[in-house]
Amino acid sequence: MAKEAPKTVLVAVGADLLVAVAKGIAAVLTGSAAMAAECLHSLIDAANQGLLVVGQRRSSRPADDSHPFGYGAEIYFWALVVAVVIFGAGGGLTIVEGVYRFVKPEPPGNPLWNYAVLAIAFVADGSALVVAIRALRKSYPNRPLHRAIHASKDPNVFVVVLEDSAALVGVLIAFAGTFAAQLMHDGRPDAIASMGIGVVLLSVALIMMREVGSLLTGESIDPEIVAAIETVAQEQLPVAEVRRVLTMTLGPQSVVVAMDLVFHQDISVDDAATAIDRIRSEVQKRQPIVTEIFVQIDALAGKGRRAA
Repeated sequence: MAKEAPKTVLVAVGADLLVAVAKGIAAVLTGSAAMAAECLHSLIDAANQGLLVVGQRRSSRPADDSHPFGYGAEIYFWALVVAVVIFGAGGGLTIVEGVYRFVKPEPPGNPLWNYAVLAIAFVADGSALVVAIRALRKSYPNRPLHRAIHASKDPNVFVVVLEDSAALVGVLIAFAGTFAAQLMHDGRPDAIASMGIGVVLLSVALIMMREVGSLLTGESIDPEIVAAIETVAQEQLPVAEVRRVLTMTLGPQSVVVAMDLVFHQDISVDDAATAIDRIRSEVQKRQPIVTEIFVQIDALAGKGRRAA
């Protein structure tokens, strides 16, 4: 997934900049509030992809004394900034613009520019969305899209999926507003479309805040991966019981695992240490995203609790 992120982001940036220019020209020529909202939407999306690139680069810095587990979580901070920008600059401003245009409506201009630009935007945003969904599907091929978004730990992918989905919905709303304004010879449907686009942006921003906030606060990895880690531990002969496996996501490619094990009473310290080493080696081999493993021993040759 991490290798797919740069391609996903670059495609999204290119699509957003292309349609932002086209929408801006159409908004100036026709005076459409919905097209102005869509232009702002695309510009914000392009800026947000830049923020994700910043987060990706900063999160890839190696661990040091001040951050012994690395900087992987920093990408979630920048993804949260993206959500806030979408919420305020995207949703807030487009709703305000829509309300203003509704109170002071203007007669609709020639809609042909709007239709042409919306067609270009639909193709461009749709192409970017397909690339992002394919990247998401590589990790979660059998899950419904909303569950795959929730399961994904990489904002370079799931944020792009959400943004481009909102972009396509925004294009459809803008089309409906333009058509209704032309049909009714009234600028207010166009203003309502601007407000509708703002509501879509607010909704997507709230979804992003929920997903990124969960990751920032130490979300666990998928239950399937946790079960696979338990299986590795149970495969070791000295292990009598796996009491629990705790995981915490520190970044798209960085997970910390803590497990609580019970060893058979007749196992020596050396055998237990060898088993722990095998567990660490095998888990990291099968699950490369696991970067640190801590093992707590609840029973060893009749002695008390220890940590390894």
